[in-house]
Parts: sequence; C-alpha cells; structure tokens
Amino acid sequence: MRKHFFRAFIADPVCASSGPGHHVDIGRYFMAVVKSSVSIPVHAVVDDDGFVRLDWEGQSAKLWNHRPDDVDYALRGTHGVAEWAPEWQVLFVPRASLADERTVFTLAHPDERTECATDSALLDRVGSAGVDVR
Repeated sequence: MRKHFFRAFIADPVCASSGPGHHVDIGRYFMAVVKSSVSIPVHAVVDDDGFVRLDWEGQSAKLWNHRPDDVDYALRGTHGVAEWAPEWQVLFVPRASLADERTVFTLAHPDERTECATDSALLDRVGSAGVDVR
C-alpha cells in the first residue's frame, strides 16, 4: 500500500460522527496506515442497495458507509481498486498523494450501522452564513 499523508477533513454540516461507517478521524487513519499489520488489496463496488461490497481472494464482505455515493465516485476513478485495513475498518482508494474524505472511508458491518450525529453548533454557523444545509 502506498502510504499517504493525511489532509484534515472538511467539516461536514450534516454528519459529525466519526464511528465506523462515518468520517475517518486522524487517529483511526494513523492506526490503519502505520500500525495495521494487514492491508488487503480488494475490488470494491457500491451495490444498488447502497452497501459496499469488497471482494478478495475468494472472500467477500458487505459493509456500510453513510455516504455511498461518495464511495462509489471514488471507486469509479480506480475501477474498484482499493485496499482494506480490516482491523481499523478503513478503505483506502488510491488516487491522490493526499488522503482525505474523497479517498479514505470507514466501513461498518451492517449491524454496526448508526445514524449520523449532527453538530448543532456547526449547523448554526453554516446556516447563519446563508447556506441551506438541511
């Protein structure tokens, strides 16, 4: 796996969650890149039901991300080529020299799926700037 430098993620006014299936925080990213002993080359695709399917060496996993369209967009750029760090539940889509919310995703098992938590302070700041985020 090509190690990427991490660029801070853009604040998301709709979801403030950083658990599995939501945003990748710097700690999880660091652990997945530096400390993970296993990184698996996978073929990944977002199915019609919005779940992300990973296929590797005759195995398969169906996982969830709160923004399947973003995952799909990233994967289309690599024809599904990605790397999976299962210990940290991080999917790397190799595309840029900087890793950010467009190329690094956490994936949750379906039974770990949670709703997005909103940061009301962030919503207030963005909303007061005249941007409709709802």
